[in-house]
Amino acid sequence: MERMLTLAQVAEALGVSVLTVRRWALKRRFASHRLGGRVRIAERDLERWLAENRREAL
Repeated sequence: MERMLTLAQVAEALGVSVLTVRRWALKRRFASHRLGGRVRIAERDLERWLAENRREAL
C-alpha cells in the first residue's frame, strides 16, 4: 500500500504551515484523499506535484 502523509507531515517537509497545505488541498493544487474524515496526501502525488512545479535556480 502506498504511503499516505498527513497535512502536518507535508507542511513540515515543505517548510510551510498546515493551514497553507490545507488551502492548497482545498484548491486542488495537488491530489488529496479523505480517509476516515481526515485529509491525506499520497507521497507519490506530492513528489509529482513538486517535480511539476520545480523552478531552476538563477
